[in-house]
Amino acid sequence: MKKIIFASITAAFLFSLIACGTTSEISEEVNENQPEAPVTEEIEENAEDEGIEAVIEEIEISNFDENGLPIGEYVCMEDFEDGNYWMPVGSSWNDGDTSIDDETTEEWGTAGPTSLKCLYTTNHAEFEKAGFYCDAPLESDWTGAKYVVVDVNNPNEYDITIDIVLQTGDNWGWNQAEAQVCPPGVHTLVFDISKASDTDQIIRMIVYLFGTPEDSGYFYFDNYRVVF
Repeated sequence: MKKIIFASITAAFLFSLIACGTTSEISEEVNENQPEAPVTEEIEENAEDEGIEAVIEEIEISNFDENGLPIGEYVCMEDFEDGNYWMPVGSSWNDGDTSIDDETTEEWGTAGPTSLKCLYTTNHAEFEKAGFYCDAPLESDWTGAKYVVVDVNNPNEYDITIDIVLQTGDNWGWNQAEAQVCPPGVHTLVFDISKASDTDQIIRMIVYLFGTPEDSGYFYFDNYRVVF
């Protein structure tokens, strides 16, 4: 399909150039004083760019299955079946984080019976966040990774906003994905990490909750996997 689409774009582009040349000849015969409207290089480049963007958009859509999950090789980085290697940020980073604690539990799970239960509080401040992090990823080389997929259980009666961050490389680069809203219940969230830097050196994984209308609460997550 990709080759067919690009061939169509090329043919259409060549046809437009031929058409422009023919039109110019006719215009000169009818009125020599009528100035020709040349096709500039900038217009030609824009036409090519728009065509390529259309192809890329179609290819990206086809990269997801009927359930909205990305198609690719899945590697589970955390299922909490071998213990808990995650910690709440709390006051350790001195950035106002409102996470309290985390613990493995069999109250709910998707990749086996165990998940991580994340407890948080709130000061109802703007841009408030509660972070839970792991400095011991199962694999540190995520070269070619495109997405992170996480199962989340929101037991509250309100929506929560979940995001992930990857710290990478010698400078601990901060790669934050686009946050996802998680309604009450169990949901699978997909985070695009295709533009993250230094994915051959994953130093830290962070899961964040942003804001909450109540003074305290908790959520679960499990089956943290990377899609290549």
